[in-house]
Amino acid sequence: MVRISFIGDVMIGRSFNKIFEQSDKYNYFGDQKEREIGYSSLPSDREYRFTQSITNKVDLKSNWLSKGEIGPTFYDIFQNNSRYNIWGDTRKHLVNADLTLCNLKNCITHYPIKFPQKPNCYKLQPQYSDILKAGGIDYCNLANDHAMDFMGNGMLDTRYSLNELGIRYTGSGNNIDEASEPVYFKKKDTTIGILSASDHYRWFGAEEKIAGIRYIDITQNGWWNIIKQIQEMKKKCDFIIFSFNWKMKINKVESFAKKLIDYGVNVVYGCSAHKILPIEKYKHGLIIYSSGNFIDDYKVTNHKNNLSYITDVYVDNGNIYCIKIRPTSRNLHQVNFAKGQDYTTIMKVANFTS
Repeated sequence: MVRISFIGDVMIGRSFNKIFEQSDKYNYFGDQKEREIGYSSLPSDREYRFTQSITNKVDLKSNWLSKGEIGPTFYDIFQNNSRYNIWGDTRKHLVNADLTLCNLKNCITHYPIKFPQKPNCYKLQPQYSDILKAGGIDYCNLANDHAMDFMGNGMLDTRYSLNELGIRYTGSGNNIDEASEPVYFKKKDTTIGILSASDHYRWFGAEEKIAGIRYIDITQNGWWNIIKQIQEMKKKCDFIIFSFNWKMKINKVESFAKKLIDYGVNVVYGCSAHKILPIEKYKHGLIIYSSGNFIDDYKVTNHKNNLSYITDVYVDNGNIYCIKIRPTSRNLHQVNFAKGQDYTTIMKVANFTS
């Protein structure tokens, strides 16, 4: 039996660069239109509050501050400078999975130049990239709308960092052939193949001699090359996962996902909706439309975008044996297993009983 853990979008760059750059503790960063994290110093230089803001001013009404509480400090959450606490009590579960997958929505790079006219560009400094390995991440989808935030240089730097960490990836490359290559994992007696693509942005798309992501337009028969590739992968592996970073209307995504399963995919791993959506069993397969943002620094909205879930898929003899949904909740840039009302809300939206 093999356990594969699917988590939602991972966006760790923007705030962690600042959390560990203490010399900048009085500064704010990012475009004012971006949702960003801010800091204010407490009486002790060794204590930091962090709160979420829409402008370059600290929002004193956020989270625990709205209750008039002093709230956790930097060292309460990340004691002894341990940035691995980002994963909270989910870390052990993710590390113990046979395979843990995420959609990585920031670059890992020092490269300073942003993609022109793109308002929200996120990156993680390479010296902090071991955060991913500490969370048990084995695979990252790089076919998404943030892989090229810092141009081709940033995307290639990201691939380099992941290679150094021993984390596999798909969806980006020096050219379209490289961006379209699948990866394979051998776990126990099961060979798992993973393929990925994104329907946005077209201008991020790799070409014959241009680096970028694997962009597809499923409304223009762009899916046919995917189908042919799946048929070839079936000759090499027992279980196929297709990771799809999507933006189009849900009915089109649903139709595309079911077509993929009809042609042999076992799990369609949908990402990028920034909120939790239901999962669906279809024939022999499973469609995860969106498990939300697993970890980020976004301001919490009425959509409860701090809620997510881990989908554990147990595979036996190349088939899905069972599925478990494990709700999670983010607070102060730390993700933990959800409890109480958050747990109930997530299970209700996922519309699935494990």
